[in-house]
Amino acid sequence: MAGLHRITHHNPEDAKRLRVPDGSRVIFDTQEKYEGMKALSHEIDDLVKNVAKEQKPQLTLDVGSHWGVARDAIGSIEIPG
Repeated sequence: MAGLHRITHHNPEDAKRLRVPDGSRVIFDTQEKYEGMKALSHEIDDLVKNVAKEQKPQLTLDVGSHWGVARDAIGSIEIPG
């Protein structure tokens, strides 16, 4: 998901050129869709950080934290069954 965040937040012009799989139109054909994706991206960022903190309470994830730390914490989750 870090790639989506990077595109939507750091390369808005690139994001606005992304096309649907069949190439028939751009994905973000309105500003509303683009803003919606940015909002969704923020929500997913928060979710990843919260799940990582639940799994590894000793983590301190702030704005400057590297995403690899959160991904590693989530990737190490073992679901019994």
